[in-house]
Amino acid sequence: GPLKADFMQDERYGWVLQEMAVRLSGGFDSSYTCPLATGKDIYGAYLDMALGLPLDRGKLEDKKGRVACCLAPVHKPGKVSGWEASTQSEETLVFYRTQTEIKPLENNADRPVFIIADGANHKEAYEAAQVLAESVRPVYV
Repeated sequence: GPLKADFMQDERYGWVLQEMAVRLSGGFDSSYTCPLATGKDIYGAYLDMALGLPLDRGKLEDKKGRVACCLAPVHKPGKVSGWEASTQSEETLVFYRTQTEIKPLENNADRPVFIIADGANHKEAYEAAQVLAESVRPVYV
């Protein structure tokens, strides 16, 4: 079933589990990360069920057998005129949440960019996301 988990890397404690819930993700996991890695149509299956249609288990089958990683790199606050990315492919997604200003990171809603990449295993997915995150840079004004 669906499982949503949020992790944060902390200077004092390393990787910290912030939240885990058995539900559809608020956005990226159900709509992008899971479909990119597995080919699953989670929203399609749940919408069918919500409409009273029978569950199409084919929509929930793992067709790719891959893993995806979503990162939200931290950037210094400041006014920006946009972003530049030197590395991107069909196996990666970048979502820019601002084109004008990076605010101080006070909560998760302040994250300015999300990077999603996949790989054959957890290590490959994380490394691909890290490479892409390093190539995505804000253009400060």
